[in-house]
Amino acid sequence: MKFNQTHSSKNKILSLGFFIFVFILNTLNVFAETSVPPVDSSTNPQAESISPQQANLAKFKRAARKLLMSRLQDKDGKSAKIKILPPMDYTALQSPDVVTETIQRGIRMYDDNLNVDVVDYKMKSLTLEQFRDAVTKLNTDLLFVTVMHQTNFDLYLYDRRTPYQIYAHSEPISTAAQYDLTSEIAGYYTKLLIRRALYRYIKNQFYELPRDESPPLLSLQIPRYIASQASVDIINKEATNPFMAQIGFGASFAKSANNRNWNSSVVSAQLGYRLVDTTFIKVGFEMSAYNAIFGGVAHVFTGKSNLFKTEFGLSIGQTFTSRTLDWDRTDGIQGGVLHIIPSAALIVPIMDVSIRIDSQLFIGIAPRSYIFNISPGMSFSF
Repeated sequence: MKFNQTHSSKNKILSLGFFIFVFILNTLNVFAETSVPPVDSSTNPQAESISPQQANLAKFKRAARKLLMSRLQDKDGKSAKIKILPPMDYTALQSPDVVTETIQRGIRMYDDNLNVDVVDYKMKSLTLEQFRDAVTKLNTDLLFVTVMHQTNFDLYLYDRRTPYQIYAHSEPISTAAQYDLTSEIAGYYTKLLIRRALYRYIKNQFYELPRDESPPLLSLQIPRYIASQASVDIINKEATNPFMAQIGFGASFAKSANNRNWNSSVVSAQLGYRLVDTTFIKVGFEMSAYNAIFGGVAHVFTGKSNLFKTEFGLSIGQTFTSRTLDWDRTDGIQGGVLHIIPSAALIVPIMDVSIRIDSQLFIGIAPRSYIFNISPGMSFSF
């Protein structure tokens, strides 16, 4: 009996000790968990750091917004007058007003003080005459016109300050959305449309409108499907490429100071560099009965409604009589003579090349002599 009491007492003591041990251990764990300091995001470099791509994107957005705001203001720094017309709707959408509302919100996102209004004015067609009538009657600076097709939404932006340019973008509609076009879907595609059209606006990706006021040109529609930037670059490369090269083959007529005449064939080659707009610095080499090297300046005159171009230039050069293409048996003009060389050309552009007829008059300074060259040929820019 005594042994059982002693054994029971020992069990109670062991149980009490085990309970005290577990209690102390749990207390230490709770203290350890509550002692961990909170993570401060200000001391975490990964919380505030951004990637280089994000930094470049943010920089681009700031620059684009600044450029857009400069385009949407007049010369006094005030907001230009912007009008949004109701869309030309060829879809089954019940409420096309969501398009004009989305465009208005999209423009005002850049500045709440922009003078943007939706007006109830309908254009009969997308022609230069209709755009001019609209901006005149509405007394506005910028005009936004939307055309809604079942397969795509088109947006045209016309700025009266650049009256022969149109900015346009076409946003295709996905096949699934074409058969279930709702106001939410129309609003989504309109957001893409206005953003990308404004991008073309600030990047000067415009389409040239005809200058001629004749009725046939005024009745032409603006292209419904907008070309890619690569296509625009190809079309405009003749006006933007820095270099121009030309070759020609024709006839040469020479008259010396003692009135001796001679004629022969002539081969010519010239290289030009665009100095500004349609003004070129040119150097050339010709072979006939007299070889010649020359350099000067030429300007190309263009007309927006004229198929032909004309070029006038003035150069200075020197003739040589060694290793010529032909031999002037009269020996009327000596080698090493300086010449003043006025020139003229008629140019007909045909796709990537131009057919041209060049004429040059070499006027010898001393002794006085003349060489007249006429050479049909071709030129191209690169």
